[in-house]
Amino acid sequence: MINRALRGLVQSRQELAGRIGDRFYGNVIPQGVSTYPLAYHRPIGSPRRHTFDGLMDLQQTSTDVFIYAKTQTDLEELLRLFESELDGQRGSFNGVHIYDVRVHSGGGQDWSDDHQSHVGRLELTITIRR
Repeated sequence: MINRALRGLVQSRQELAGRIGDRFYGNVIPQGVSTYPLAYHRPIGSPRRHTFDGLMDLQQTSTDVFIYAKTQTDLEELLRLFESELDGQRGSFNGVHIYDVRVHSGGGQDWSDDHQSHVGRLELTITIRR
């Protein structure tokens, strides 16, 4: 559910979708993908559920987003773009209502030998209404 919603949110943000296109993957990067930039996301731990007065049932999940780019400059621009385009967003995406998205600083930047590219990480906390 979170995967569908997050993918829909990324695709709905015009500038972000223009940079990443359909290269936003869930859990792993498919083998053979070599067009950059690209990103993938994976959940961290189990979702937490909250019910408020029996009226609103929310599910909160932490998710890592890994962004790959050929240059350090591109990576830094994409990290800023993901943060500015996603933080605080809400709405319905792919049939799932996102109540809130919070972007937390990531775990820094590194070089990926496997992909011969720069990689950065952001952590998102996504709350959906169930």
